[in-house]
Amino acid sequence: MPIFHIHLFNDDNVIDEAGQQFADVAEARAEAIRSGREIIAEHVIHGRPVNLDHHLVCRTIRAASWKRSIFAMS
Repeated sequence: MPIFHIHLFNDDNVIDEAGQQFADVAEARAEAIRSGREIIAEHVIHGRPVNLDHHLVCRTIRAASWKRSIFAMS
């Protein structure tokens, strides 16, 4: 199974060094969307502002040291 890295760019950028295995791009995208919704919900629940400039980027390694963005959500 391919490994996908879901990076979070917000007040504290979080680079997913380890990555996670997903069957395909659709599954990785679904997890990124779920994670993004969870982050936004936490902000709303705790009365913190939601900054629409924050975003997630999903990448996969196709060959040694070659990365490409699969999609970005902002």
